[in-house]
Amino acid sequence: MRLRFEDHAAFQRGTLHVAVACSALAGFAALVGSEALRPTAVVLGAAVATLALALGHARVVFDSVADALARAADGADDEALALLARTARARGTIARGATRPDSGARALVEAAQTAASAIAALTLRRDELG
Repeated sequence: MRLRFEDHAAFQRGTLHVAVACSALAGFAALVGSEALRPTAVVLGAAVATLALALGHARVVFDSVADALARAADGADDEALALLARTARARGTIARGATRPDSGARALVEAAQTAASAIAALTLRRDELG
């Protein structure tokens, strides 16, 4: 299981907006002399809003290899989709076939996962270059 953080740019923009809005609110409260909006409350509100933004952009991924293959399939051409499908099938076949608890079977499954991740990364890189 992995925690994947998506859309860094939107998170950074959101954090900037929260900081600006909370600073403006704190400045306004200080000018007006509001007792309800003390700087501590505004800073705490900014922290809660930033945490909410972070949680909104975080995603739990249980199978990182399947997630990498799915991300590589987005916008891929037919040839790349066929390669990714064969990779996923081969990974699944190897994982099902390696049912023994010894270290050789575990190493085989890890090698299949590494190869599938590398193929997904290669497909993404190929699309970026093409």
